[in-house]
Amino acid sequence: LPYLICFGSFNQTSGDISNRGLRFLLLCTERQNIYFGRLLGTVLFCLNTIIITVFLLVLYIQLKLGIYQGVSLWLWSLQGAFAFFLVCLPIIAMCAWISSSIDSPFGSLVLCLLLVGFPGLFFYFAGDALEIDSLDKLWPTGWKFGILHSNIGTVALNILVLLAFTALFLWIGLSRFLKRDL
Repeated sequence: LPYLICFGSFNQTSGDISNRGLRFLLLCTERQNIYFGRLLGTVLFCLNTIIITVFLLVLYIQLKLGIYQGVSLWLWSLQGAFAFFLVCLPIIAMCAWISSSIDSPFGSLVLCLLLVGFPGLFFYFAGDALEIDSLDKLWPTGWKFGILHSNIGTVALNILVLLAFTALFLWIGLSRFLKRDL
């Protein structure tokens, strides 16, 4: 899922920066509005995609397989859609940061894909090599499984950490976007 999110959110501002299209928007609005408007559009697009995908999947499971009761299946799907959305938020914010930092949309895509995969894999394998169980928690993808935990405290902690990663990436991206030459 994080890799798919990169394909939907890598070009929030980099394409318009490369062709100098944002200069005309700056005559009408401020940089923060552009940054957060593009981010909000990407978040809503990803949320709609997740909801439609989960809805179709659960509808298929209910109608074709019929192995679960309807109410429990739909409640499970709401929890799953919420978990998918929370995992996507830091990735979308990271893609907004990368997109606002470079001029090339393709370069933005490559960097987003590398940043989603490489640090998570590095921390995971380094944790195995050093025999440290929670080293992968230094990156947002290390917190994805705790959202579906049965303990409400664990779920709340994972939600807070994913929201903190989102805020961190948003802050870095916005500070970069406010300072750069468009």
